[in-house]
Amino acid sequence: MTGKEIIKVSSEAQVIEKLAELVEKYAQEAIAGKSSFSIGLSGGSLVKYLAAGLPHIQNRLKNLQVSKDSQAALERMQR
Repeated sequence: MTGKEIIKVSSEAQVIEKLAELVEKYAQEAIAGKSSFSIGLSGGSLVKYLAAGLPHIQNRLKNLQVSKDSQAALERMQR
């Protein structure tokens, strides 16, 4: 990622959608360059939003692998 970008949204649904779009974009770029993509999350609502958005992009990211611990955390957040 080059530089900073401020994205304004007006709803939680838009946060989830935009976060999923950004993760998908950077994951595809990373996978094309080195076959893998890693992401670190600080926790809190960011994890909740990613848990909601990730299922929508998983099918489009062929090489997406979620660790068992992360998958369990994401599943807990979706409940």
